[in-house]
Amino acid sequence: MRPPIASPSGEPENVSDDDKSERVALGISICFRYGASALGRKIYKEMLTDLTSIAATLLVTTILTAIIHPVFGRTHSSQAIPFLQLWLFFFCIFPLSTILIVMPFAFFDARRAKTVILTPYGVTRCEGKKEVEIPWSSFFGITHWSGDVILTTLATSTVIPREAFASREETQEFVQIARELRKSRGAAWRDEWKGKVFGQKPENWRPNLPK
Repeated sequence: MRPPIASPSGEPENVSDDDKSERVALGISICFRYGASALGRKIYKEMLTDLTSIAATLLVTTILTAIIHPVFGRTHSSQAIPFLQLWLFFFCIFPLSTILIVMPFAFFDARRAKTVILTPYGVTRCEGKKEVEIPWSSFFGITHWSGDVILTTLATSTVIPREAFASREETQEFVQIARELRKSRGAAWRDEWKGKVFGQKPENWRPNLPK
């Protein structure tokens, strides 16, 4: 039986907890952890695709340049660096410095297993007992960036590392399905996708279902 189509807001009406559990269990799932390399790429790519992070980076870079540029100009008056060049310098090093600062704090959490589930209603992110469901109407971009898959909303980005997929073809298939569901807001769902698992399914694996 085909699941009910999501409403324009991505959430069907009168959805019970049992219905939520069933639709998550029958969704398209991928389970993964972030290694050191994947974690660095995750932080970097979130900063460049998450609108909130982009705005914060631009603001911090501009403030830092505005403070340092006059001081640097007085100290090196004969070799004054234009404001734009100094701004570009800080804009380039800010993401790298942020990665070095954030990684030690994020590494422990990154080792925990995470599950991303595509359903007709949106994307469900599971980590331990924590579960977040985001409707398709909230997504404005699904990017395939050097093997990593990035699902982007206005407020946050979900980065699935390339190591989670078994092959490049599998990655492309996942991206294609996600884009179809986002564009149609779930209306393009096919019965053949029910219970489909990408990547290597861990032993005794099952998605974290809603209580």
